[in-house]
Amino acid sequence: MAGESTAPVLIADIRGAQIIERFYRQCGLETIGPGRIRTGTMSRFTSLEDLFDKLLAGEPNSHQVVVSHGHAEHGLLIKFARESAFTATGAVIALLSTLADAAAKGTLAADDARLKNAATMMGVKVATAQRLVDKLNKLRARKLIIHIRGCNIGANPTLLSAYKSAMGAAAITAPNVRMVYAGINPRKPPKGISMGDLVGDVKPKMPHTRRRFFPWPENSYVGPIIIDIRDIDGHTRLDTEAFINDPALTPHWATKLNGEWKQAPKAANSTSFVLPVLWDNNESTWHAPLEEGYRRKLVMV
Repeated sequence: MAGESTAPVLIADIRGAQIIERFYRQCGLETIGPGRIRTGTMSRFTSLEDLFDKLLAGEPNSHQVVVSHGHAEHGLLIKFARESAFTATGAVIALLSTLADAAAKGTLAADDARLKNAATMMGVKVATAQRLVDKLNKLRARKLIIHIRGCNIGANPTLLSAYKSAMGAAAITAPNVRMVYAGINPRKPPKGISMGDLVGDVKPKMPHTRRRFFPWPENSYVGPIIIDIRDIDGHTRLDTEAFINDPALTPHWATKLNGEWKQAPKAANSTSFVLPVLWDNNESTWHAPLEEGYRRKLVMV
């Protein structure tokens, strides 16, 4: 595991944030490529400016995990600032980077047309745009390693590099496909149907479902698990269904698939867990954090 310190987890104030928080609270590991880092404190952010403030509170040269909705073209989908109604931060991040360069050289005047243009594009006051520029220059001195966890942002290396340049990050990682924190709540197979049937002739009932069978070779009493994940909207919404012979043994699978899962047996929600999933629309499977397919879909710049 990379390093001994823990990485703060910054989570956008979005629908489903609770399930994301549950994952980091009970797992506390983040796959960052060939290795994993341990995560620590969690906090939410409500805008790009708020994210900058949270990142500035971190230690220099540290790992930071940022979870948000994302888009290959529009980047991180969060408001620019409290007063903004616009969320496509990728459309302005390169301009903010250019303005930060000018400010660092002392060549950015308060009435600079580019600053006014940036404010208009973000739907904020010029003073707010200036604050964002100033905070970028402070961020650049910290040389953070930022792990963005949001759909498809890594599919656009040019945009990912623009975020890296703007924030002066030592490195940034992000998935190049869809990412979902999936709630897994296994139950026994339907009456008259075995686990073998579910991987044989009995197919998923719903369309756009990808079924995976995971055996447990080390310990036969735990038994296998079957996890169905169904695409609902082609973007952020995935539905799940899972089967196991004995739901009480679910924590074993939570640990095996995530690498770690802090859950006392028979405690509340002990028969469910959260699994980060990478989903490529062009494939017929999905990928879990410890798998090579998951690692290959994380892009670093």
